[in-house]
Amino acid sequence: MAQYKEDFPVGSRVRIRSVNALREFQRTWQFHNKLQLEQLDYAGRLTEVVSIGFYHGGDVLYELADVPGIWHEECLEPVAEVQSCPTALEIEEHDRAFQEGSELVTSELHLQGLVPPVNLGQSARVKLERALRLFARVLEINPKNWSAMWFVGKVHQLLGDSVTAYAWFGRAYQINPSQPDVAREASICAMSLGRTEDAIAYARVALQNKPSDSGLQANLALALLLAGRLDEAQTAIQKALARDPADQASKTIEDMIGHFITCERGKRGHVLNKELFA
Repeated sequence: MAQYKEDFPVGSRVRIRSVNALREFQRTWQFHNKLQLEQLDYAGRLTEVVSIGFYHGGDVLYELADVPGIWHEECLEPVAEVQSCPTALEIEEHDRAFQEGSELVTSELHLQGLVPPVNLGQSARVKLERALRLFARVLEINPKNWSAMWFVGKVHQLLGDSVTAYAWFGRAYQINPSQPDVAREASICAMSLGRTEDAIAYARVALQNKPSDSGLQANLALALLLAGRLDEAQTAIQKALARDPADQASKTIEDMIGHFITCERGKRGHVLNKELFA
């Protein structure tokens, strides 16, 4: 029996070849497991081999970490020494990918303050999935690009995956804790996950970084409300309305807080009456 041998064992770090090399393979390969058009988007990606299969005749087929599809050995290359800084071509690719990815995401954030739930159509999902691939390449070139991390978080947030979104906002926060938009989105995700104390902590950081922002003050009030800290929530929303009395979102939060305070007082009164007339 023939003994097949792969060039890249499981766990190997590999780079998907250039888009020109993939197109040439796509043009010339006429047999099993043809390269799909969407696989070209992963050209140049650094990844890891997670499983290996052998087709009849000894063709080696690979599955890669965080990269969909089946990959032929001819589409991969070994990773050379890690460069200490990106080349001029990589910087150009980084900027192009970031620009395209941010435009794709921003086109879906057409309503200011848009947060889940969002009913996305298929075309919107396709755009956002492409944006994720572009930002993955950006972060390969510059792993500390917190703006790309923020956009990745927004994409997962729009797709309804708060757990993944929260993780990405957290990564962005670790790199740039002084950016209020990062802390705000982390707070919103934490609220959706029921992590109210984390939501309060992020909301306070966002407000510290931009203390004049009434929206951030209202966000803190909402986090305090969800944590059941009604008196603190009421104080926070009063500060928000003092800064922007016409803000409808703050008025809604104020009504919610007032409703729960009334309910809480009603419960306390009921208990007190029972104790007095027992």
